[in-house]
Amino acid sequence: MPTTNHIPTVLENNIRWHIEQIAVQVGHADRVKGRAKSGYYKVAILLAAAVVEALAHIILVRELNKGVALPKGPWECYESHSLPQSYQSGTQLLAICKRRQSIFKLTKKTDFAIVNKISYDLNIFSNAFFKRLEWIRATRNNIHLQGLDRIDRSYTKRQLDSVGYAIDKLIDKI
Repeated sequence: MPTTNHIPTVLENNIRWHIEQIAVQVGHADRVKGRAKSGYYKVAILLAAAVVEALAHIILVRELNKGVALPKGPWECYESHSLPQSYQSGTQLLAICKRRQSIFKLTKKTDFAIVNKISYDLNIFSNAFFKRLEWIRATRNNIHLQGLDRIDRSYTKRQLDSVGYAIDKLIDKI
């Protein structure tokens, strides 16, 4: 990864370390067979997904620093008041409220899904690239075992290469 003034030193060092750890995992995967190979690729993909998330964040910050306006956030209700019982339907509580549209604030901990969606909405990422990053995000989220509906043992070099392709494209944008 080229040294750049666009990436804070600590973040750049963490990205470099993650890339070194990916190489270690691939080296282990090359020496084993079966499920163990998949396990090493899983760890490598998780590390690579973290790099993708960081690079996507860097790119969004850079675009916002150029003056690109952030989209507004979702509408939220506040000061809600229930309607009188005579207006209630029985299955739902009807209420009135004041509404305001939130202002999105990008932080260092903004969720990957939000960074990706806003980057797409601002035409920073194409639809195809947005979908690739969503696949990477969903694959990374397999760390949440309680949400899986299948045995999670099928990680491959091809999947890792796909994440690597995204890393290369993101670096090209920096």
